[in-house]
Amino acid sequence: MKIQPIKLDWDSNFYKKNIAKIFINKNVSDNELEFYKKNNSYDLTYVFSNNDISQILSLNPIDIKVVFSKEVSSKPFNSSPNIDSFKGDINNNLIELACSAGDHSRFKTDKELNHKFIELYKKWLKKSIKREIANEVFTYSLNDKIVGFVTCKIIENTVEIGLIAVNNHYQGKGIGKKLIQRANDYAVENKLDRINVATQLHNSNACEFYTKNNFKINSKTYIYHLWNKELNLKHDSV
Repeated sequence: MKIQPIKLDWDSNFYKKNIAKIFINKNVSDNELEFYKKNNSYDLTYVFSNNDISQILSLNPIDIKVVFSKEVSSKPFNSSPNIDSFKGDINNNLIELACSAGDHSRFKTDKELNHKFIELYKKWLKKSIKREIANEVFTYSLNDKIVGFVTCKIIENTVEIGLIAVNNHYQGKGIGKKLIQRANDYAVENKLDRINVATQLHNSNACEFYTKNNFKINSKTYIYHLWNKELNLKHDSV
């Protein structure tokens, strides 16, 4: 079985690097992976696996993506009056919240990519506000200041939470829980069955928060950033 990388045009253009992704399953042999490591022509390959393949890659995962899932409560929570559907323009307050949502992201922890972390999350936020990659954006405001928000996307019978964040100064006040409840009500309004949200396994606060709000782990994905060191050395010497 030959490893077939998929080139990621958006990532390649954004980072100005040749980037691809591969998925490693149990049918891929160590020899095939070693051959790919030595012969691939990409600057960076995102490697996804359902298993820990650190020994095979001689590389630690940059992220262990955890998807939490819960059934939608059929009874609406009658969400807080502080929560509104956001219809405005992108602003620094929302940008700061969006970046805090990605504080443990692999695009921040990878030192070769983190110089564009803020720009990346600004684009994600902007596309969400424009309803290009999200169906709805809910904000939580206190004294006319947005202190939390959540983005929701409908995929089949599920609401996928893309970004969720609460201002550090307002955490511990139940705002995150109310935003989750609003996502639940949105699912009820659209006759959907489940809510999914992804985070990083090492983000213990997020994992604890979702567990306390009755989410259960649905899947784990080990993610590696396989940099082509030999190719990068060639580029550096030009």
